[in-house]
Amino acid sequence: MAIKLYSPSFTGVPDRMVLFPGGLMFFAELKRPGAKPRPRQKYVHKTLRDLGFKVYVIDGKAAAEEAIKIEIHGA
Repeated sequence: MAIKLYSPSFTGVPDRMVLFPGGLMFFAELKRPGAKPRPRQKYVHKTLRDLGFKVYVIDGKAAAEEAIKIEIHGA
């Protein structure tokens, strides 16, 4: 499942919360190819990572496949 996140009172949250069987989960920031997160997004990503969550910036199919591969296979 890739749940769309929307938080008007807390800006910079990643676009999706991605859930897999067995309790695997990560956040995904979706960008156009080559685009980078804005400063507020970088701040929120760091905050989430500091809390122990994984956050991936995904700018295309290859990046999405790599994030899934890392999460499922630990590679």
